[in-house]
Amino acid sequence: MRLFVVSKRRKKFLTILANSMEELYKENLLDHNAHPHNKRVIEVPHVEAEARNASCGDRGVLMIAFNEGEHVIDAAFQGEGCAVSQAGLSMLTDKIKGMNAEELKLLSPGDIYTMLGVQISPGRVNCALLGYEALEKILKKPLREKEPICLH
Repeated sequence: MRLFVVSKRRKKFLTILANSMEELYKENLLDHNAHPHNKRVIEVPHVEAEARNASCGDRGVLMIAFNEGEHVIDAAFQGEGCAVSQAGLSMLTDKIKGMNAEELKLLSPGDIYTMLGVQISPGRVNCALLGYEALEKILKKPLREKEPICLH
């Protein structure tokens, strides 16, 4: 059996590459916080739910509108909080557009961590999962008896 040995040079390269990727993800997170996508109100959402982080005061309201085929045609949020929670909500609203209810149910906390792309400290886990918590609440609710929003 042959063991895989990493040379010092290759190890240094891989470390630099990993640090560069972490930096890119960190920049993406900070950009989503500074310029959040979909931070607005959907006037007539089909479902919405609020999530709060009691330990730090972060909050977010996730709103979703579906078409007749039960695919997400619009997703938005309102909220206040740290960069991690607000960027997470922003990224989540981008990710879920076009998904159907079954696909939404398949999302996991791991998907959120992957989207954020940075190491989340134990003290920030609830911040990172704020949007996911709101989505879980939404998935337990029936769709409102309203016409889907027409987006032109």
